[in-house]
Amino acid sequence: MHDEQCGYFLCVFPISGVRCAIVMTQSSSSVSASVGGTVTMSCQASRTVHSSYLSWNQQKPGQPPKLLIYKAPKLQSGVPSWVSSSGSGTEFTLTISGVQPGDAATYYFISLPSYPKVKTFHLGQEITSPSVLLPSSGDPVAPSVLLFPPSKEELTTGTATIVCVANKFYPSDITVTWKVDGTTQQSGIENSKTPQSPEDNTYSLSSTLSLTSAQYNSHSVYTCEVVQGSASPIVQSFNRGDC
Repeated sequence: MHDEQCGYFLCVFPISGVRCAIVMTQSSSSVSASVGGTVTMSCQASRTVHSSYLSWNQQKPGQPPKLLIYKAPKLQSGVPSWVSSSGSGTEFTLTISGVQPGDAATYYFISLPSYPKVKTFHLGQEITSPSVLLPSSGDPVAPSVLLFPPSKEELTTGTATIVCVANKFYPSDITVTWKVDGTTQQSGIENSKTPQSPEDNTYSLSSTLSLTSAQYNSHSVYTCEVVQGSASPIVQSFNRGDC
């Protein structure tokens, strides 16, 4: 069983107004596979990306994201060999062999900041089992909210980019608030919302909080609050000391 390897696949959300923006695309927002089969998820970048700055992350429902692959194709310690990645330049894939029902989830592909500085983008796909339930255009859909701390590699460059992703929500009315040690942040924030998906009528949004490494290391608790319409906030946070 692969139960401990369930996760999430992300789509690229280019950050508006950022130079050197890389746009990533995928063939579909979800894939399905038979038990014991093999599933491959593909991402295509609009220009060459060095694999040293790429990672694949996973997430189970109700759990924080977990790093699967870093500096593609290096496996994070504890990740089994049935998970693998390949690709270079503009084409990248993640493959899971011997798919089990517990692998039904979503995986996230992230391009880390590098020189020249490139903002963080996401690309998302979903493995579904046995099928995807698509919301109709009139039903409200709450987002799944993920919070990604900056990588250790990025911190060595003097910058710290924290990413909050609100994935698959409807309608599009949504607000993201950043807090650092309980204080609402007003600067260093960039948001990008995807167009409405023709497959399931939902939207996704990526919000980044950019700090210097010194600023990041001088605080402890980082929080992303997402409010959709009149619904209660969805809150994700992490303590820097736990990362």
